[in-house]
Amino acid sequence: MTRPSQVHPSGSRSLLLPILLLGIGASFTSMNARSADTISGTATVVDAGTLKIQGKKVRLHGIEAPDDDQVCLRDAKPWKCGEAAATALRHHIDGKTVSCEAVTGKDGSNAGANCSADGKNLNTLLVREGWATDLKSESDGAYADAQKEAKKARRGIWATDTDNPEEVRRQGKRND
Repeated sequence: MTRPSQVHPSGSRSLLLPILLLGIGASFTSMNARSADTISGTATVVDAGTLKIQGKKVRLHGIEAPDDDQVCLRDAKPWKCGEAAATALRHHIDGKTVSCEAVTGKDGSNAGANCSADGKNLNTLLVREGWATDLKSESDGAYADAQKEAKKARRGIWATDTDNPEEVRRQGKRND
């Protein structure tokens, strides 16, 4: 009578250990890659489209905000809309932990980040409130609906007769 072949218990264990170690190593590698793509902490406002977290500048992806020195006209009077936009961003991050997830551009480069505070996407908030516009060349129109809403309600820069900040930058002009 022949016995069925048996796998020695210690043989199966000897394969288990390397597989387990490979799995643990892959998990650590994945966690490190993920943490390199996300940054969180207390943030400060550099300008209406840029934050500083842990000493690193983080540009908000897919939006165009007025420059700090941009002056808009409202009721034919000069108004520092760039400063107002930066103040709005400060209001959204004040006393909150900000988390930013890097976005890779179409060419593989860093294209900024999607940032949130209190579970709210800051990029979307700034566009919805009229403090930034949808940079379609970068966002593929992700903020188009929020921009339409802001424009229709005449919020932020849409309450002025100022050019779109994206156009102002492209043309290199300022409203003084």
